[in-house]
Amino acid sequence: MQSAPRFVTLGRVRRALFAWCVVVLCASDAAAFTLRVLAPTELRVAPSVRADRSGVTFSVVLRDDQGAPVAGQVRLDVRRSSTNAQRAVTTDIAGRAAADVAVERDDRVLQVRAQFAGDATHAPSSSELSVDLDAPFVTVVLQSAPTAVDVEARSALELVASVEIGRVALASPVGWPVRFYMDDEPLGTASADATGRAAIRVDPSRFSTPGVRTLRAAAQLRGSELWSNERRIVVRALTSVVATPARDERTGQLHVRGAVAWRGGGVAGATVRVESNQTLVTAALTDGSGAFELTIPPRSQLPGARARIVFVPTTPWLSGSESAEFYLAPPALPPVSWRFALAPLAIGALVFLLARARSNKPVATDAQTLDEGVVLEESATSDEGSVLTVIVEDRSSGEPVADFEVLVGDVVIDSAKPHPVSVGAKLSITVRAAGYASRDVSVVVRRSGALRLRVALSQWREAVYGVGRALMDATSGPKAPPTLREASEQATAAHKPVFAAVEEGAYGPDDPSESTFDHVRDLARSSKQREH
Repeated sequence: MQSAPRFVTLGRVRRALFAWCVVVLCASDAAAFTLRVLAPTELRVAPSVRADRSGVTFSVVLRDDQGAPVAGQVRLDVRRSSTNAQRAVTTDIAGRAAADVAVERDDRVLQVRAQFAGDATHAPSSSELSVDLDAPFVTVVLQSAPTAVDVEARSALELVASVEIGRVALASPVGWPVRFYMDDEPLGTASADATGRAAIRVDPSRFSTPGVRTLRAAAQLRGSELWSNERRIVVRALTSVVATPARDERTGQLHVRGAVAWRGGGVAGATVRVESNQTLVTAALTDGSGAFELTIPPRSQLPGARARIVFVPTTPWLSGSESAEFYLAPPALPPVSWRFALAPLAIGALVFLLARARSNKPVATDAQTLDEGVVLEESATSDEGSVLTVIVEDRSSGEPVADFEVLVGDVVIDSAKPHPVSVGAKLSITVRAAGYASRDVSVVVRRSGALRLRVALSQWREAVYGVGRALMDATSGPKAPPTLREASEQATAAHKPVFAAVEEGAYGPDDPSESTFDHVRDLARSSKQREH
């Protein structure tokens, strides 16, 4: 029997190729398919020019991607003006090595290429850098810059920088471009003369908002920038206070509305204080637009008393200001008709009889100011003992301080309850609260009754600033008080450390603390003793 012919189909070809691959893969050496992973490396080279400019020391650091040191050989190719130099160094177990390369007198810039060829576990790595041999001996100094400038200034501000060339540097500053910056924004560029001096004049419109600005200068040397020191300048703005008092005819309360503003708009978050005869009456904070509204306490509305709204800034870039005076007296009563001419006599007799009949009732409250921001209110009675209650307020905002501690002598009392005291006793009271400067108050209990002590505490920043303000030269008047730096320049040598410490504590990046305040206060005390 003759068999049927067999044809080669596509499926048979696929099955044959699959079988061949299985045979080859199974018969192959497994080592041929081993996957080797190399750890990435990082190569850093730091140059250091010798003081006599005769050579350069290159510090080499070799690390892997995990920061672990790598020991291996690094090749350095240094391109000089006439010849090239090659060095091969081997990093130690810390991944470090150093190589010295001599330079010629005419060399200005060295082009360096460092290369690590890699090994069995680490990948190759390379690094390139350009070394300007004159740059380490060039210094840029920002010399002439004022400590303060007014927003309303009309004259241009001159900034002067000096490019100083070292003895061994083979460079001349003539024609070098020097760029001036304010808060990393360029102000202008000037060319240095033969002495290295470069100056520009800045239009006052660049200082349009109050605050503290940072000035720097940079010289351009063969494509690299050499930066100067930083100088800070205070941009000040004059402020004004507008206040309008209005009395509620129904209740008799006195309300004051107003605003604190400078030429560019309202001052948000400013503390305004109502002062009468140099005594704090109440305080408030301005809103986002600089407006404020406050109510005068009834105890301060005495006949003939006058007050004004005072803005005392806690930042050097705003000047202090105050409003016009206004009266605190209650509204005048309408004229009394002649028909009631005898009414005062009758009322006086009735009041006298009632007072005699009810002699054991409390008399009117008597308030006395013990210190600025410290008021003692006494309500005398005839049949009750004396008790003391302490109320603490924020001196800037007038808001009550909830968490505080009161010590009578060395004993901590419960501030939430009246504390019994003896008539005739002299109390030494200390009030403390977190974030505020503590105050020591001396109180004499004159008579039997209820005593309420109101104490205003200053936050640490305001307390530190207050020490400096007490020593400032006030001859310029309240409209333009000097900054701390200006006062320091005009003061004696004994005051200069005080103003430096106040400036660092009150305007530094960190909030001042009790130790900062104690340090500034001790400096102020020692400076006063040296003056006397």
